Order: sequence, then C-alpha cells, then structure tokens
Amino acid sequence: MELSIIIVNWNTKNYLRDCLISIFENIKKVSFEVIVVDNNSSDGSAEMVKNEFPHVKLIASDVNTCFAKGNNIGYEISDGDYIAFLNPDTIVYPNTYETAVAYLITNPPVGAISCKFINPDGSFQREYYRRFPSLLTIFFCFTLFGVFIDKHFLKGKYKSIYFYNDKNFDKIEKIDQPGATFIVVPRVILEKIGVFDEEFPIFFNDVDLCKRIWEAGFEIHLLPYIAITHYGGRGVKQLGFAVHKYFFTGCYRYFRKHHGIAPALLVSTLLLTNILPLVAVSVVNIISEYISNVKEYGMIKTNKKAVRFIVKNIRPMKEKK
Repeated sequence: MELSIIIVNWNTKNYLRDCLISIFENIKKVSFEVIVVDNNSSDGSAEMVKNEFPHVKLIASDVNTCFAKGNNIGYEISDGDYIAFLNPDTIVYPNTYETAVAYLITNPPVGAISCKFINPDGSFQREYYRRFPSLLTIFFCFTLFGVFIDKHFLKGKYKSIYFYNDKNFDKIEKIDQPGATFIVVPRVILEKIGVFDEEFPIFFNDVDLCKRIWEAGFEIHLLPYIAITHYGGRGVKQLGFAVHKYFFTGCYRYFRKHHGIAPALLVSTLLLTNILPLVAVSVVNIISEYISNVKEYGMIKTNKKAVRFIVKNIRPMKEKK
C-alpha cells in the first residue's frame, strides 16, 4: 500500500461525503486506503460512511477524541508507506496525491509536503501557511493591543512575517508549518518522531508536528502546482467560545514544550490581555441590564393598581381550589 489518507470527522457529514467522492474519483495512479475516524458525530456521518462508502475503514468513536488523538487512532490501523492527513471539508483534485507521493520519493530530505489551499471562490488561503510562532508574533498577531499597534504603527510588519506575506507561493517553497488541512508525511519519519502529540487536542498539534519534522533534520515543502478546495474550519466553528480556551492552552503547551516554562508563562500573560476588553464589555452589559431592570421595575410600580387587581383576584381563586 502506497498511501493512507486519514480523515478525522465531527458533524460535517455533507462535506465529508463530497470529500470522499473527490478522493475516489480523482486518485488513479497510486494504491491507497481511506480511514475515517468519526468523533461521535450526531449528524449521521458514521452511518453515511458505512452505507455509502463500505470500502472505507471506519472507526466510529463513542466519544469525541479531538483532532490529535483521532489522527493517531487512524494512523495505528494504516498500512501506507505515506500518510496523508486530510480535513473532511476539502475537495481533492486530480493528480494531487500522485504528485505528492512522487515528490517525496524523489526528494528524501523532504519530510512533509503540502499544497495550495483554495477557497470555493478560487482565491488562495494564505492564512494557513505560517512561520513558527515567537513571542513577538504572538503579541502582534494574536493580542488585541498588539494587532492594533502592528496595523497602525508598524504597517503590518509582524503579520507579514508570520503569514509569509513576503512570498508569492508561485514556486516550490520551504515553509515552517502548513496547516494540517492537507499534509503528507513518509511513514518512516513518523516512526522516528511520532505522530500527533495528544497534549494538543485541537490547536498547535500541527505546529508541534512540523516543528519536530524540522528538528529531525527534514524539510517541509509547499508544492504550488497541486491544490485542494478547502471550505475552512467547519469542525472548529462548532466549538463556539471554547475555541479560545483550546487556543490558549495549545499555545501555552507549545511554548512550554519547545521554549521552556518562562516563555510559556510570558505568552500566557500576553494572551490574557485579550480578556481585559471582554471584562470591560461584560461590566458594561451588567450595568446596562441593571439599568434596564430598574426601568422595568419602575414601570411595574407605576401600574401598581393593575398588580393589586391581579393579586386580589388570583388569591380567592386559589383559596376556592
């Protein structure tokens, strides 16, 4: 078996169906298997895969294992020499995986490859290709104060650095960390460095994996002549406000693992500054609600005759019962 495609799914049934159709229609020149790990979806995803794609290896978990562990579960039953991690909200184009596998075979120093992620409207999703985070890029790209300073006083300097705005991606490029939306890694490398660290259930698991690939002496390349359509974060959007918690803990654990406890505590402090405006908004909302309640109480007080009438008539009715 040349290729194992692992897809972790959570409540994206229709996207997953289209993704699987594109895989089986467009991969022709490599032997492959598809493994779907369903994280206890409530939308019938597992049943759809079982009924419509019986040749897919399906693991229907009775709990939400999250992204990192879900991929690791899929990896444990995979047989391919090359492991492809793929999001369910994607459409695979012809020759994408054939080209990826061929490139890895002929370029041993390369430890992983990614492709161009394309929006449904045909535009390029640049935001999924990033340099490894530093304290400066965390501050200027992920805190409210830092983003304001970078945008209005530094002309977007740190945003440009972090998101590779200095590159057009019209040729093969070395990149620190492509998103795990689409990434292909030789099995021999994963056997050496490990797969996803489950300390990062949702965010920073792909950053950590890419960091370990580079630290092991391999490169990660973006091939601009292969692409997928990516609808973008359909699973993550279901998390609601919890997405901030997962990002915060993932960022802290990444810095603790790769840079030490002091930088991890500092980055946590930087991210906590985002809470201050939220607290201010909450206080304003509480005050507004209090004022509204006072006004409402005042209205009730001005209609005390009506209240007395209601009480006077309800009490005898209860006594009769």
